[in-house]
Amino acid sequence: SDRRLAAAEEVRRISKQQLAEIRQLARHPAPVLKSSLLLLWLLLNSERFRGRSTVHVDEAKDWHKCVRMLRDEGFTAQILNYDPSVLEGAPHVVAHVESMMSFDPDDEEASSEVAGKRPRIFSRSRSLTQIQAPGD
Repeated sequence: SDRRLAAAEEVRRISKQQLAEIRQLARHPAPVLKSSLLLLWLLLNSERFRGRSTVHVDEAKDWHKCVRMLRDEGFTAQILNYDPSVLEGAPHVVAHVESMMSFDPDDEEASSEVAGKRPRIFSRSRSLTQIQAPGD
C-alpha cells in the first residue's frame, strides 16, 4: 500500500546520528518511550508468541531485549523487512498492542483532548501485562 511504502521511506531516511540519539534516549527512557519500544519489540518478534495463548510483557524484565534490539546493526532492516502477516498467527499479540494503545478511562493524569482520556501506553501503572488470545 502507499502508506506502507511511505512509512518504509521514512525509516530509510533515519540517519546514523538519529539512530544514535534514539539509543542514547533509551539509556534513561521516558515511560512513553519505554512502552513504545517494548511494543515495537513485541511486534517485530511476534513469531515468538505463535501458538501461545498469552503474551507476557514485564518492563523490568524485558527492557534489556529492547536495548539489544536498538543496538543491533540490522535494526532498521528488521523494520523494513517486517512482514505483518505473521500477526495472523499471533492474534494475542495484536490484542496486547491494542490494549496498550486503547484509552484508559480511569487514568487521572489524563491530558489528551479525547474526552479527557489518554492512551494506556502513557500510563505509568502498567509494568506487567498478560493478554489472552481471543476465545481463550
